[in-house]
Amino acid sequence: MYRVLVIQDRSPFVAPMCTVLEEVGLVAYHETPMQLFESGRWSDPVDLLILDLEPKEIPPNMRGWDILEMFMDFNHAGTEPAVVVMTESNEAPSRLLGNIHAVSAYLLKPVRTGELLSTVFQVLGLEGAPPVWG
Repeated sequence: MYRVLVIQDRSPFVAPMCTVLEEVGLVAYHETPMQLFESGRWSDPVDLLILDLEPKEIPPNMRGWDILEMFMDFNHAGTEPAVVVMTESNEAPSRLLGNIHAVSAYLLKPVRTGELLSTVFQVLGLEGAPPVWG
């Protein structure tokens, strides 16, 4: 069973996102950036990390890319998870940073459910098509 960690601020979209992921058989949980710092769950094993690159609740002088670097530095679960980033920007500098950080896929906000599932299935190498969602 695949484990998915969603790092995003508290928003009305996070709970439905995790619910949809669970409905297709994944184990999904959510942490805000601040909860991640407070909980110390950096080393929990995950197969897929979905990261919001523009979080509002973040320590001063940090960016979403910094959270990704720290997660990868402290992730001692054995293998690095696949990474999907959610962003409002599709600009070249952001894509370049994504290549440096081995990002598997980008999701432009607002993220549609079908696009989320299609991307997750592709990145995790799951067979079959994801369920059709609106």
